Amino acid sequence: MSDMARHTHAPGWKDVRKKPSGKWEARWIDETGAVKGRSFVDKAVAAKLADDMARESERAAVGLGVTHKPIVNALAAFQDRRLDPKTVDLNGRRMKEFLLAFPALTLVDQITDTHINTFDRMLEAKGCNPGGRNHHLRIVRTFCKFCRDKNWLPTNPFLNFKMPKSDFEGRACTEEEFERMCSIGWVGGNKISDTYGIGWQGGNQYKDVDLWLRRAFRFGRETMLRVSQVWKLTPEDFREPGEIRVKGIKGQESEWKPLTEIALEVLRELLQVTKPGQRFFSYWSSVASLQQAVQKKATRVGLKGLRFHDVCKVTRVSQLDAAGFSIKEISQVSNTTPRTLLAHYIKPDKQKTFDKYRAFAQARPASDPPETKLSGNLGVSQPQGGIESTTDNTQNGSTSRQISNL
Repeated sequence: MSDMARHTHAPGWKDVRKKPSGKWEARWIDETGAVKGRSFVDKAVAAKLADDMARESERAAVGLGVTHKPIVNALAAFQDRRLDPKTVDLNGRRMKEFLLAFPALTLVDQITDTHINTFDRMLEAKGCNPGGRNHHLRIVRTFCKFCRDKNWLPTNPFLNFKMPKSDFEGRACTEEEFERMCSIGWVGGNKISDTYGIGWQGGNQYKDVDLWLRRAFRFGRETMLRVSQVWKLTPEDFREPGEIRVKGIKGQESEWKPLTEIALEVLRELLQVTKPGQRFFSYWSSVASLQQAVQKKATRVGLKGLRFHDVCKVTRVSQLDAAGFSIKEISQVSNTTPRTLLAHYIKPDKQKTFDKYRAFAQARPASDPPETKLSGNLGVSQPQGGIESTTDNTQNGSTSRQISNL
């Protein structure tokens, strides 16, 4: 191991990250870059550890006479830039995940296409779908482009890399399936138990979680928000007479969205059990726990694999499409681009569309002018008697026609 590697990866508290719960966690990293211990720290300690890590990396580079840009400094410059607001994940969490996968990387110009391909395979091995891998790699690609523009990278390692494409295919629920997902608990001998052959000895085992899931499903279908957006909502995001502030994702700006009667009914119910500053759906400590509850619920009612996104947004978009809403109208109410709607949510029936077009073409107005048989290069009608010369003179609303045969 080189002097620089020994200095940079000496054992100690090397990694600091903020958990979904809001707490800061420090990690003890050994000489090989493996995590050997974890401990929660307060915000002040976390900030000090982060500063010490940055100074240590810079001292190592300067002490060895290295003139290349240390990754920690490049990452700090990348986070501080003010570019397109749609650029995702400016806080560098995805970049830190990438760097932790390759502890030996200390300088920007050490990043190659081999690291990119290896990181993609690691994400795939963890179970990330193509859409998730794309989201992880996008921020790394933006960082590499930023460093290439600064001449910190000789070439962009993403130049010949093919980004994975999302394979998301939504599954809309029928009204009966939606009601099954919104059902409250199981009692031995009830309809659900009889239908699926699963009895329960005793009372309502899932009453509490199913009550909260019912609220989340009804509110999510009416607003067509993502699960993370629903989970983050607080009473401060609501204002009368009936609007909710939707926090943007993927670089989008926050906006106030009007609520339907059903969504407003659910929200007023939540306002009675939620304290100021508390999340409406604080029943779940994280988005992941909410998603896990949805998966368990879907399995219990015989709809294994159904996701929150399917139950809510995909279902409502399909209903709007069946009701005759145009793509632009659905795009406005769902805050989804038309391109994304056509790619993942709405699948037009080609045969039905062609039949509709054929019916339109056959129903031409009877006033269409008849076809005229043309001859010659000038397209002038030539009867047998000679050339017909026509002159139109209009005076006081009357038209006279003069025809002379030559």
